[in-house]
Amino acid sequence: MPTGNWRRAGLIETRRAAGSFVCAAGENARARAHRAAADYAVAIARTGIDTDEALRIVKAALGLHTAPTLTN
Repeated sequence: MPTGNWRRAGLIETRRAAGSFVCAAGENARARAHRAAADYAVAIARTGIDTDEALRIVKAALGLHTAPTLTN
């Protein structure tokens, strides 16, 4: 895989004056998780769902407990 593709895939990062480095997969995954969490927080804020409910939804998605009951 050419270097440009590696960069686009998030496997290599270039630091000014320090050169290019192979990224740790865990750090890349952690950064993606932070971005996803920030996006989720924005989406939840727009819906008006409270924080406790939002956390229950996330925990259910992670398999940590049962999903909240949806009511109308």
